[in-house]
Amino acid sequence: MIETMTETMTKRRKWQDHPLVSWLFSSTAMTALVIVNLVGTLYGFWWYRMQLTETPLRYWPLVPDSPLASGDFTLLLTLLLLGIRWPWLECLAPVVLVKYGLWAVIINVDAALTAGPAFENWLLGLSHLGMALQALLFWPRLRYSRRVWAAVTAWVFFNDFADYRWDIYPYLFDPGQYDLALTSAVLLSVLSLGLGAYFASSFSGMGLGEPSARVNQLSRIGVSASSDKIQSPK
Repeated sequence: MIETMTETMTKRRKWQDHPLVSWLFSSTAMTALVIVNLVGTLYGFWWYRMQLTETPLRYWPLVPDSPLASGDFTLLLTLLLLGIRWPWLECLAPVVLVKYGLWAVIINVDAALTAGPAFENWLLGLSHLGMALQALLFWPRLRYSRRVWAAVTAWVFFNDFADYRWDIYPYLFDPGQYDLALTSAVLLSVLSLGLGAYFASSFSGMGLGEPSARVNQLSRIGVSASSDKIQSPK
């Protein structure tokens, strides 16, 4: 049993130390991701322009789910490059990236299967899949407490409630997708929050009111793959 656990840990370290993976956390790669995600975020808000104009202003923070998710990740990467840790964002960003990234893939694949694939389906499907994948790559190196995770959980489920109780969910390709949109949104909330719980720093009991105590400065050359301050505790 001990040998098996040792082999597993060795494989994990080797995976994290792979040159391609390590390069992803360099300042060059992270800066490139900031630019890509910023462009995607701006396009996302443009894509939501019609829905926003038809939605009361008070609901705007709950409407453009995907661009808000990629915007959160853009801000997170920027802060990491500056050596700033923000536990709330380190939990929220990957959760919503996985949730809305996979949700958009499901809706676009369904639209393609129903009405025939269009360029928009390919563009939106692949770009949102990329959102989820980058979250999964960065997640093990992020830090937040279980209390932060609990607060993010409340926000995510409130967002689901708002979307389908107040009908401010993203516009669908066809009204017949409503049940699929609702069901997949809830299931993906459970999935992404489950991952969020797994990556939460179980040793940290600090709450939301103690941000300064949880700040770990990062190297200006990116997110180090070897620093024990940013390794997954699992």
